Amino acid sequence: MVGVLRRVRNERGRGRIGCLFSILLVVVIAYYSIPVGQAYFAYVALRDAMRTQAQFAAAIDDVTIQRRILQEMDNMRVPGEARENLRIVRTERRPFQIIISTSYVVVFDFPFTHYAHTFSIEARRPL
Repeated sequence: MVGVLRRVRNERGRGRIGCLFSILLVVVIAYYSIPVGQAYFAYVALRDAMRTQAQFAAAIDDVTIQRRILQEMDNMRVPGEARENLRIVRTERRPFQIIISTSYVVVFDFPFTHYAHTFSIEARRPL
């Protein structure tokens, strides 16, 4: 009986510390992954907007395409560098196509390090 009580007393708290450590680890991972998720979501939304504009490029002019893409950049809070690097090119030789492209850098601040990721987007469609 005494041996059973000692074992129960010695095991107390082990599960709690492990649980607290696991919860702390999940919270830290979630805290640092939110900015990464937001940047990726903005990248996907901007890529989809560029593909949509390229799809309808035969019916609209470049100024309208540029205005719509810049509006999407503002909505998604994409860095200003993407606005400066936005290019809309219509090829003059066969096969006729439109190429919409941009690139920008997002810097993520992690503990003990900074990580810079370059997002490059290109949408091509035949005209």
